[in-house]
This record gives sequence, C-alpha cells and structure tokens, in this order.
Amino acid sequence: MAGMESARRGGGRIARERATVDERLRRLLRAAGAGDRAAFRRFYRMTAPRAYGLALRISNDRAVAEEVTREVYLRMWSAARQSAVDGAAEWGGPMGWVIALTHRAAIERLRDAAEFGCGSGHSISDPAEWPGARTGDRAILGPIYFGGRTYREAAQRLSLPVAVVRARLVAVLSGLAGECADG
Repeated sequence: MAGMESARRGGGRIARERATVDERLRRLLRAAGAGDRAAFRRFYRMTAPRAYGLALRISNDRAVAEEVTREVYLRMWSAARQSAVDGAAEWGGPMGWVIALTHRAAIERLRDAAEFGCGSGHSISDPAEWPGARTGDRAILGPIYFGGRTYREAAQRLSLPVAVVRARLVAVLSGLAGECADG
C-alpha cells in the first residue's frame, strides 16, 4: 500500500514538472513572438530533439529529418512572429504543437517523394507497387495515404486496432523512404 501511495505522489510530481515545462515553453514562444531570438533558441533547444527524433522515425533518413526539423522551426518562428502561438493550445500545448507540425511535415515530405517516384521505377501513387507493402497493408494504407482517412477511421473500417494501422503505415513509409534514399 505504501508503494502505491509513493507512486501516486511521484505521478503528481511528474504532472507538475510537465506543467512547469509547458508553461516555460509558452513563455518562450510568447517572447519569441515579440522578437526575442534568444527565447526562440531556448525553445528550440528544449524541443528540437523530440521533433528530430519523430522526423527521423518517420523518414528513416537523417538528412530528411534535419530538413523537416528545420522547416518546422521556421514555420514556428513565423507563427510566433504573427502572434499565432495561442493555436498551440488546441494541440495540447507547445510540445503537442511541435509534434503535430513535425508529423505533418514529415508525412508531407514522404508524400512529395512518393509523388515524384524518387527514381525507384515504382508508381508510388499505386499502393500495389509500394516497396515492402504486403497485400493486407494496401487495404490499410491506400485510404489513409490517398483518401485522407485517419488511423482511427481506417481501423474501424477494417476492424483492426489503431496501433496496428499506425505500425503498418510507419513500416511501409519507412521502406518507401529507404527506397527513395537508395534510388
């Protein structure tokens, strides 16, 4: 029983620390919006490792991950300068905003690469030709990738867990990124 109480107190401490970090990130973004470059640099140092890690996990390419991360922070600097940082609240705070922008930019980068085929000889607009895609993956990935459906919508439609749909999308898109890097 004492261990459970200790765990509960620890969980509260973690939540307080997150709230403190979140508030600090909000202050840094507001300061950046007022033109404070040093505040934006601090914001970048606090958040960029997670953004880069997500971009790398999606793209499976360090150069692409660096470009995506750079693009995200350029967008964020512009948004901060236009006083658009309050939109971060709808994403669960500044870190949620960073993650959402990074995810979107990394997926856009993969889609752009797919649209041009990366010289791979595959018709990337046809999921049947996606490198590494299994037959079952095509039923999952086509509607998400080209149909604009969410993971949850595809999972419901196919009676699959959302985690399975996400995992297959990441695996195939990573294979596609590798194909583009090799091509």
